[in-house]
Amino acid sequence: MPSAPCSTGSTVVDVDHRLLVLSAAAYETLPRALVILLREFPSRFLRTDPVTLLETLFADIPVGSAALISPMHPAAPVDHRNPKES
Repeated sequence: MPSAPCSTGSTVVDVDHRLLVLSAAAYETLPRALVILLREFPSRFLRTDPVTLLETLFADIPVGSAALISPMHPAAPVDHRNPKES
């Protein structure tokens, strides 16, 4: 993860984690109580669908942007065999 603005970094997002990226404007404008909730009750937000989560975050702030990054679950393997040969 970047340690300072304009720096680079990297992380691995596990299947049961999400990465919330906020613009500086959004970060500075978010109500303090919401930041505390995100820090102290992350499992509640992990279970919330991404659209609802972002709508909730931006319900009370007029500016800013965010991205919510979740790892994709691998699709179930597809059986490519010809059904007539099975």
